[in-house]
Parts: sequence; structure tokens; C-alpha cells
Amino acid sequence: GSVFGDWMLAAGRTLALYPEWFAPRRPHASPIVHCGFVMQARREEPESGSLWEFVHRDSPPVVVYPGSGARWSGRFLQQCAAAAAAMKRRALFVTPHLDQCADIVRTAGFFVVNEAPFATLLPHAAAIVHHGGIGTCAASLRSACGQVLLPSALWVTRRSRPLETLMGGSGTVIDTRWLSGASL
Repeated sequence: GSVFGDWMLAAGRTLALYPEWFAPRRPHASPIVHCGFVMQARREEPESGSLWEFVHRDSPPVVVYPGSGARWSGRFLQQCAAAAAAMKRRALFVTPHLDQCADIVRTAGFFVVNEAPFATLLPHAAAIVHHGGIGTCAASLRSACGQVLLPSALWVTRRSRPLETLMGGSGTVIDTRWLSGASL
């Protein structure tokens, strides 16, 4: 057997893909093993091509990422675009669902890509606005990039509270029910 296989078939056990200090186990919760942040290995990626030309062209952009699985993120993307335009900030939109960015693509100061190497990109960003996924949170913390979390699920909302404290003023959490260009 494998460690993963043993855990996958064990009833009432959970693998936490974050360290215990990030979100300690609750007393009434099922057994949990904290694995630490699961990070993609940093690769030395050349900073060339149109993505990097945009990133380095002017002031650092705000990165907007609704999450790789966020198929219905049009409102999220449009509100972030409205906020960036109102603040006169350049913005880089990262989403595999490019069809939701038709209007954004044509806006000056905005750039849209279907994926980006966060380990390399976030140190060059002014901030990241994202859905609160654990991988994006970890990459943002690792790069010391300011964060705005727009939690899209209850478990992300629970995670965002300790994260907001941990960010110590370099980030904030906005309830998606109140999402607007102004709230961003």
C-alpha cells in the first residue's frame, strides 16, 4: 500500500494541505494530519514573451485569479476589472476560461492569460485578488504579495479569517455577497 492509498480508504481521516499553525484542528473534528503547504517546485522560467512584457512595462499590475475551476466567474472578473479601471491600475487576469474575458481583453491596461507561474509572477505584482484557494494563498504568502480574498465557498470563508490575521494588514477578505467595484 501507499500512504495516499491508506489514507484515501480510511474512514474519518483528513489530510490538510496546510501547516497546523495556519488552521489548527478543531477539538470536535475527525482525525487530521497536517501536511504543510503543497507547493509546486520553483522553476527558473525565463521572463520573456508577452506576459512578461506586460508585467514589466510599467507599474506592477494587480493579478486577478478566480481559480482554475471557476467556470462561472464572469461577475468576479467584471467587478475586478471595474475596480482596477476605477483605481487606474493595470491588471493581469489569469483564467483558463478565456471566453468570460471578451470585454476585458479589449481594455487598455489589462492583459488576459490562461495560466501564469505564480512563484515567478507574484513577486512582481502589486497584489493578487483571488478566490482563496489554498495553493494561491500559499503562493501569495511565499512571495509576500498583498492579497484580496473573495471566498467563493464556505470552507474558504472559514480559512480566510485566520489568513486575514496572518497577512497583518497586507491583505483583506471581502464577502462575495457584497462584491462590487467599489468594495474592491
